[in-house]
Amino acid sequence: MMLWALSRGDDLGLAWRFLERMEMLDVVPGGFALAGLLSACEQRKDIDGELKVFEHLARCGSGLLCTAVSRVAASRLAESGRTSEAFRLSKWEAVPSAVSAGSSARSSGAGAGSPLVTRAFVGEYEKETQLLEYVFANAQGEDPGSVCDAIEAFGRKNLSRPYGGAGGRARHEGQWLKVAGGDKAEVLAMAVRLAPGSGQRILEVGTYCGYSTLRLLAAAGPDARVVTFEADPGAVMVARNIVEFAGLAHAVDVRTGHSEDTLPELARVVGSTSFDVVFFDQRGSRYTADLMVLEKAGLLSFGSVVVADNVLKPGAPAFLWHVLHSGLYETRIVRVQEYAMPGVEDWMSVSIYRPPGNREKTAAPEYPLLPYELRRLEWEADQIRAQAECRPGINFRQWGDFAARMKQGLAEVGIAP
Repeated sequence: MMLWALSRGDDLGLAWRFLERMEMLDVVPGGFALAGLLSACEQRKDIDGELKVFEHLARCGSGLLCTAVSRVAASRLAESGRTSEAFRLSKWEAVPSAVSAGSSARSSGAGAGSPLVTRAFVGEYEKETQLLEYVFANAQGEDPGSVCDAIEAFGRKNLSRPYGGAGGRARHEGQWLKVAGGDKAEVLAMAVRLAPGSGQRILEVGTYCGYSTLRLLAAAGPDARVVTFEADPGAVMVARNIVEFAGLAHAVDVRTGHSEDTLPELARVVGSTSFDVVFFDQRGSRYTADLMVLEKAGLLSFGSVVVADNVLKPGAPAFLWHVLHSGLYETRIVRVQEYAMPGVEDWMSVSIYRPPGNREKTAAPEYPLLPYELRRLEWEADQIRAQAECRPGINFRQWGDFAARMKQGLAEVGIAP
């Protein structure tokens, strides 16, 4: 929190001094602690500052994370015209060996999706970097569909099931990959088809590893562009690698930062330009506030589509109340099965922005008061999110039970698919 606070000022000198003192004391900050400083450097277009943060981030995980960070650093240097430095950084080894392994598997008839990951998930970003290794070994480069298929295969084959993962009981029962796969990918495609102009400008909040970014682009077509935000710098590194491997780096702008900080800045920079599609996949209790920022900044035009994931599990009660009762949206709630979590129901909401009077902006709309029952459900949703982020986390049965309670609570105020 201290590093984040120091990163908020106009002068980053104190933040750098604080980070240097941590290094002197042999204290390695976690990846998430570096988010504020990396975001500040990105906003200032301070490439040297980004590289300094990358050096600290590379120490947070395995060698695979270091490789992913090195490739992002090389790309950032190349983009800024510093090609000789980029060339020196691009001589990384771990990923090419994984790609070669995948090529050998395909040539020998094993085919894409062959099991690769056998190690336990240990340490920060271990799951995400093993996902990256799996994608590079089993997907076809510059083929977004193949990359998405490999990500889904990794979630099915290498993460745990209620009674263990592929090959036996897993060490962490109930672990899964947080991507909008399966039924959810179809909802994303539908949202893009409903958008004006075939969804040429897309905003995503909650990149994670880039899966939904690729799905949105696949549905939107070759001229679409995505601006996507991710609060966790380690996930940003993995997402940039995956997007580049899929051949879509030119169409995607992956930025670091929490939505509470980045969306107001986006509104200031973008100005009058609006988005055709907005996808929310961050913490559900942020959905309402983030949507209001977009509304008030004019970043939604008449007909823009706002699609939100996980509005039942863990839930986004306040957001559902807003899009159903503010009078600004036509909303449908879609029942889906949670990806790679058999028997667990979730909902996604699809809302078309249609403010009164056919106007693109509304002057200080009066938002309906949130009922007490939904405030209580919002609190419960945040509690289970916090529990899920700790070990041993929440298993599939517990998620299913919570989704059933959330569904009943929403039904009591008239919210249902």
